[in-house]
Amino acid sequence: MFDRVARAGVHHQKIQNLLKQRTKVHNNLLFDKGRMATIEQQLCTHIYALTDESDEGLSLKPQVRYLLDAMTFLSQPTLTSESLIAYYTSAEQASHKQALLMLCSMLPLSLTFAEPRQYIEEMLYKTPDLAALLRLFDINWQEEQLAAARKAVLVGESEPDVALCDILFSAENISTADFTLGYQHENFTIAMASFIASLSTKTQQATANAALFQRFYKTAKASEKAQWLALAGLFGDEQWLEPCALFCQEYPDYCYEILCHYHHKTSLTVVIELMAIAQTAPAAYLAWQVITKQPLPLAAQLTDSSNKHQVAGKHSLPCVKQAELIRQALFKQPEDKILAGISFNDSNFNAKLSSYQGLLLQRVMLRAGVNKRGAEQTTKALYQQQLSYRAFSQFTQDETSIKLGAERVA
Repeated sequence: MFDRVARAGVHHQKIQNLLKQRTKVHNNLLFDKGRMATIEQQLCTHIYALTDESDEGLSLKPQVRYLLDAMTFLSQPTLTSESLIAYYTSAEQASHKQALLMLCSMLPLSLTFAEPRQYIEEMLYKTPDLAALLRLFDINWQEEQLAAARKAVLVGESEPDVALCDILFSAENISTADFTLGYQHENFTIAMASFIASLSTKTQQATANAALFQRFYKTAKASEKAQWLALAGLFGDEQWLEPCALFCQEYPDYCYEILCHYHHKTSLTVVIELMAIAQTAPAAYLAWQVITKQPLPLAAQLTDSSNKHQVAGKHSLPCVKQAELIRQALFKQPEDKILAGISFNDSNFNAKLSSYQGLLLQRVMLRAGVNKRGAEQTTKALYQQQLSYRAFSQFTQDETSIKLGAERVA
């Protein structure tokens, strides 16, 4: 009995530690794919092992208890799509649903979802958060059903969440009329879904970029403007460099995440420009390192005419002259984009960046027009949902599957 309790305690602590590690890694826009594979493999292994060791008398953290319950449910040989949906919708706590979503994204579940029309009606009118579960699976959504539901959202007054919009805008043949309605929609989530869909639609990219420019200047909220600027960075249009620089100086807290998206070599000038300004230099330099992996010498900044936050002279700033030399050298390589110090283009990013994962790379993949390749995720989910190692690997055809009923740990 004592040994069993001791083993359970070890698994319990390991699960908590691994969850913290996973969250910490996911907080990065770009990270090592192998590290995430290891964390998630070990996490599933310890959760599965703890299901054997735990009993009703064992004190568990709620998050761990929900993971055990979800693993026990998903391990049933009689598991069906209907029972999974019923289990998910019956969960009263959001953290219970999150535990189920996490395991569904990490485990190779093979389920058949036979009635997509029924699911669409359920998500639209009864259970909106069901979309968060269904977008994890390869469901044969019918184009006409998606089109009808999308139209209802575009012309109606509903406020769909991000997951539902991912599904509704996952169709291959969205009409120009729907795109136009989406670009101009008052609801930010709907508008964002429309612009995201345009990223991987070659015939829409020029129109979307122009519409995004107008949308940006009409937007009042800084948090929304920041998201438009990040999205704009993926288009690689130099008209965005000036508004990006001005916004980042006014709102330096958004600078890092925005600039990481300006990975086209022609966009590096704005990163260098902002490294020379005191209030944006720290964030801009972090973005520079994510993009180029090139360290720069630091020097004290004595004066700064652009300093709106009165921090000149308090920080050492990166050497922009050295950064400019690096930028010029990068143009000697044929590829037009760079991340993690690796030059690439739309046709070879998969091979060039094969050791990396992260939300930033997912967005680059979407912009490059990545094919679904049987992935159990809607392709548009690449933009807004940090994928598990297994889900990400579905897009790159480089998977070491985590087995359901993972290897037990003594």
